Amino acid sequence: MDVYRSKQLRYLPIGDVKHEQFFAELMQETGTLNFDTSLPTGFTMAQVDAATKVMATRKLMAMYICRSSGHGDLQPVGAVSLSKPEDRHTQHGNASLSLVIRQQDRRRGYGKEAIAWALDWAFDFARLHRVEIAYFDWNPGAGRLYESLGFHKEGVPNSLEA
Repeated sequence: MDVYRSKQLRYLPIGDVKHEQFFAELMQETGTLNFDTSLPTGFTMAQVDAATKVMATRKLMAMYICRSSGHGDLQPVGAVSLSKPEDRHTQHGNASLSLVIRQQDRRRGYGKEAIAWALDWAFDFARLHRVEIAYFDWNPGAGRLYESLGFHKEGVPNSLEA
């Protein structure tokens, strides 16, 4: 059994594999707002090395989601990660899951398969007790996908419009 493989996908550590151009393009996608909820200020090639190093060290797991190109090569289609609990909170066994799939590779089942793989990894290998995921209202398809995988809403944060 290959721990870093699912039915049609392979998972490669973001810190170990060089896909700089892909990563830079992925960080420009609208779906990245579900993956990285920090203020979108643009992303350049100059930031790729630092960003991938941060992900490799600050995440419990950060992987490129790759599919076979048919020629034996692996082509990245997205990224998946689990947050690393703060040192004071590791006993709770909680993590947040983040996922982004490149626009042209969406609606092919890659997101669903990658989330299922990440949940297996989280519960079987990382021994987590709880994994949460979030999405924005403008992406109701993400909510339907997450609910189909067993996630359920726990509440909606209140907001105040300016």
